[in-house]
Amino acid sequence: MAKAGRLGIAAFFLWGALGLGLVLSSDAQVARSEAGRPAAFEAALIAPAAERCEECHVGIEPMHPEAELTCTDCHGGDPNAVSKAAAHVPRTRDEVSDERVLDPDQDLARRRFENPMDLRVVDRTCAECHEDAVRNFGSSLHYTTSGHLSDGFYEMGLSEEKGGRFSIFGAPHPKFGQPDEGGEVERMIPIPGFRGVGRDSELSTHFADLPRKECMQCHFYSEGTAVDGRAGFDGDYRASGCAACHVPYSLDGFSSSADRKALRNEPGHPIKHSMVRAPDTNACTTCHYGDASIGLNFRGLSQLPPGAPGGP
Repeated sequence: MAKAGRLGIAAFFLWGALGLGLVLSSDAQVARSEAGRPAAFEAALIAPAAERCEECHVGIEPMHPEAELTCTDCHGGDPNAVSKAAAHVPRTRDEVSDERVLDPDQDLARRRFENPMDLRVVDRTCAECHEDAVRNFGSSLHYTTSGHLSDGFYEMGLSEEKGGRFSIFGAPHPKFGQPDEGGEVERMIPIPGFRGVGRDSELSTHFADLPRKECMQCHFYSEGTAVDGRAGFDGDYRASGCAACHVPYSLDGFSSSADRKALRNEPGHPIKHSMVRAPDTNACTTCHYGDASIGLNFRGLSQLPPGAPGGP
C-alpha cells in the first residue's frame, strides 16, 4: 500500500508538471504569434476603463468593435466630467458652418473631437494602429487631388509643365512619411492663392480662385457642400477624412442611431455611430457624379447633356 501511495503521488506531480508545461508552451506560442504587432494594437485589445460618456449617450453603437477603444481614445475630451461643457472639447475659434476647406492646423483638438478620422488628426488616431494605410493614403489622389489641380493650371497657361505639382496642401505631409524612391515628383506644393493678375475677360485670371472654392470640396479634407444642417443635398452627405468612405450616410443625411443624444432633426449626420470595413457604391457616388462622372459610368449611367430636359 505504501508503494502504491508513493506511485500515486508521483503520478500526480508528473501530470501537474506536464500541465504546467503545456500552459507555458501555449503562452510562449501566443507571445510568438503576437510578436511584431504595433504597441497601439496590443493596447487596443485590452478592455479599457469605464468612461462616463455613455451615461448621456445611452445606446450609442460601437464605432470600431474589433478594437477595445474608449470614446476619448478617439475623440479626446474628459471621460470623468459630469457636465457636457466639461466633457466635450471646446472650440478655440469661431465655428465655420459652410463648405470652405479649413487650414491644416486649425483648432485640431476640436476637429478631433468632431471627427477623429479628419486628415488633420489621423496621425494621432487611426494611424496609431493603421500606420501603413494612413501613410499610403497620404500620396493618393483622394488626398492630394493633384491631377485635377495641376491639369487645370497647365491648360490655363498658369503652369509651363504638365505633371502633378500642386496639391490641396503640401504633400507628403511630414506625418505621412517620406515619398518612395523613383516617383515622378519628390514633393507637391500647395495650390497657389488667387492673385487676380491679368485681364478680367480671360479665364486664366480667375482660374486660381476656382479650385479653392470648388475642386477642393470634393476631396477628403472637406465634407463637401452638404454640411451639417444644410437641407436639400440628398445623396451628397458624407464625412471627411477616413470617415468619408468608412462611415455610411443615408441619402437624406438623417441619423437613425440608437444614441439617445443623436441629432435626428437635421441632415448631415451618419446613419449610425458605426464604421464599415469596405464602403459600398453609395459611398463613392457622394462625390463621383456630375463632372466626376466615374461613379455614373461605373453603374452604367450617364449625365444628361447641358440644355436637355432635366439636365444641368
